Amino acid sequence: MTQFIKDGNERVVVFDTRPADPAAITVTEWSGATDHSGAIVKPLDIDFDDPATFAFAVINALGNGQRPGKDNWHANVRIARDFDPGTQQPDATSDFEIALDTFGAKGETIRVGVYRGPKIVTDGALEAGDEYDYFEIIGGRAKSVADEETYIAKDVTCLPGDYAVSRGVLVSGV
Repeated sequence: MTQFIKDGNERVVVFDTRPADPAAITVTEWSGATDHSGAIVKPLDIDFDDPATFAFAVINALGNGQRPGKDNWHANVRIARDFDPGTQQPDATSDFEIALDTFGAKGETIRVGVYRGPKIVTDGALEAGDEYDYFEIIGGRAKSVADEETYIAKDVTCLPGDYAVSRGVLVSGV
């Protein structure tokens, strides 16, 4: 089994609208999304949590049976800030500030695709057959990073939205 070091092989894109089929996003839809990978500071923390559970035991069974319920997920992103050296104000045109505006849009639905696989960024675009996770999250409020030592950044804690897909596979088509 080949082992891959998790470095440079995560990608985060945001879709303007929900893809036609979030469980089978097309390469065209993925390529048309806004890539925020270069603005999010490691480690990436958008992922699934353990599902909710509910009690389920038939009357002739021993013990307290449980069944998985609805999925849970979270999104916590750290985004570095980018200031214009002349004005010393945030540079609204930089990838960092655009990502901060996107994830920090409190109350707005954000449709996120996350790729974690063997392809590093220099391998080029993703292709049909590549695996991804899809999350709908609700934008949060950006807050200052308390432990910053070498850069100015904001942490944004987002809430789970209405829909998520684990291990979707990109398909060809438009």
